[in-house]
Amino acid sequence: MTEPAIPIIKHPDTASEKPVVVSIPHYGTEPIPEMDPGDYSEPDFVHLPWGYADTFSADVYGDADAYGAFVVATPYSRLFVDVNRRRDDFSCEDDVVTSTRGVFRTHTRRGKPIFSYDLSQSRAEHILSNYYDPFHYGLQSTIAQVLESHGRVLLFDMHTASPNRIGDHSVVVGTRSNKTADRATIDRVVEIIASAGVDVHEDVPGYSGGHIVRRYGEDGEKDVQAIQIEINAGLLMTTPREELVPRMIRGERPDIDQNTVRQMRDCLEALVKGVWE
Repeated sequence: MTEPAIPIIKHPDTASEKPVVVSIPHYGTEPIPEMDPGDYSEPDFVHLPWGYADTFSADVYGDADAYGAFVVATPYSRLFVDVNRRRDDFSCEDDVVTSTRGVFRTHTRRGKPIFSYDLSQSRAEHILSNYYDPFHYGLQSTIAQVLESHGRVLLFDMHTASPNRIGDHSVVVGTRSNKTADRATIDRVVEIIASAGVDVHEDVPGYSGGHIVRRYGEDGEKDVQAIQIEINAGLLMTTPREELVPRMIRGERPDIDQNTVRQMRDCLEALVKGVWE
């Protein structure tokens, strides 16, 4: 079996190319290649790689190249490495790495070990070198390519959020309080989303923008603007919110709402083509 490319990079047709890059850091549902089912501390944890992905993100964002955007994604679940965190976002004591919501996931939020062995610092560095660094090299190279061709880049960092965490918010636009994009661009993004009949808010706590928009928008090249977009995954499914976690624990995926996914794909197309007309 051929291992997937790291990262996944999709190029638009030259004729339809826009100065837009779509990053999907939590696209991946796969375990890293060296993982074995016996490496989990509990048999049911074999389902966690999919559960730690952004639900239906591939369905909504994965074909943005058809609209003229460059797409950069990772095939591997953030259970193993989260490319939307700082590279050093973990703790290490006595050569044991621990992290519940950092660049690694070694324990569940309730503190239960996910794997049957400790994550050593050398093993952590191996994972970062093989799965984290290539993603950011690919994203940075893609941004540089678009900058060279167009002189500017609009980076969309795309996510779907757990309905149990994002609550009643439908779509959240995050710019770290206007630090990663100018006001005119933000206003146009909000306008396009609202015109699709979707409730949209800005910089909701917890969704105001993560590592990628900060690294490439706030701290990156001056001609790069970066905007994080979070869609409430509850809108994309017909499975009731209260059934979601039990189904995922059993390894069952929620039922997709094709009409809403189509609506959000249309909205994405409008964003790629219409923000910088």
